[in-house]
Amino acid sequence: VREAQDRAIALLGGSGSVPQLPAPGALEEEGQVSPLVMLEEVAARLAGAERCLASARYSAAWAARLPDALPIFPRGATIEAMGSDAPGCALRAVRFRSPVPAEDLARFYFGKAGEAGYRANYSGNGDSWQVEGQGSGGQFLVRGRPSLLGGQEVDLVTLR
Repeated sequence: VREAQDRAIALLGGSGSVPQLPAPGALEEEGQVSPLVMLEEVAARLAGAERCLASARYSAAWAARLPDALPIFPRGATIEAMGSDAPGCALRAVRFRSPVPAEDLARFYFGKAGEAGYRANYSGNGDSWQVEGQGSGGQFLVRGRPSLLGGQEVDLVTLR
C-alpha cells in the first residue's frame, strides 16, 4: 500500500502537490454504484456516452489506453475494462481494485483532474465516493466503494 501511495504522490508532483479534498457534496442515491452494476451502465452516466456504447468492446487492453491525465491508481488491479475508438468517440471505462484507502484515491483523482484542467467535483455518501468533472479534455467520472475482497473497488470512465 505504501509503495502505491508513494507512486501516486510522485505522479502528483510530490507531497506538497497532493490536494486536500473539499467538503463532499451529497452523493445522490443514483450516484451510488453497487459492484453488481455493469460497467457500461456506469459509463452511460456521462453525457453523450450513449453514442459510444454500441461500438464499445470489453478487453483489459482498454485499461492501458486511458488518458495520461487520468490513469489507474498505482498498483491498481484491473477487474474489467471496455472502450471505443469509433469516429467521434473516445470512451474508456475501467473497473479496478486497490488496497489504498478511499480518501487517498479520491485525493489522487481530484488532484490529477485539476492538473489536467478539468473542473472537478467531489461527493460522498457513507462508504461510496465520487470525483467527476469536465474540461477541454472531455469528461470523466471516478466512483469508489468498499470491495467485497477488501480495499476499494473503483470505476474510472473517460469520454472525449
